[in-house]
Amino acid sequence: MSKSEHPNNRPLRYPKARLSPAKEDRLLIEIARAEVEAGDIAPVLQQLELMTETRELAERWEGRGAVVFTGWDADPREVVEIPEVRRYFASLTEAWPYWLHFIEKVGDLILIAPQATAAQAPRS
Repeated sequence: MSKSEHPNNRPLRYPKARLSPAKEDRLLIEIARAEVEAGDIAPVLQQLELMTETRELAERWEGRGAVVFTGWDADPREVVEIPEVRRYFASLTEAWPYWLHFIEKVGDLILIAPQATAAQAPRS
């Protein structure tokens, strides 16, 4: 079996992420509701910028990041549907546009990142 294939013979979309030296490491970025509502991206941006300080760090953390928005558990909407989260994520992405390189290539975040920064159509 080649290194870029999954055991069930389906090719991996991002084979390099699976071979990352940080394979066992995971960077979980927790963003509290208070930070989102205040629009304060500075603490999270500071964490994210550490991953891009050097090429070696950027390669090490490829595909290892995950984001969790806390404080919205009682909200029935999906995180991507919450306007405050969308604005926060858009501001953060404007300052640090490297999500698709660093986020896990499995799970919902790979789908949510583009949606959260896209303009939301007005509902009729």
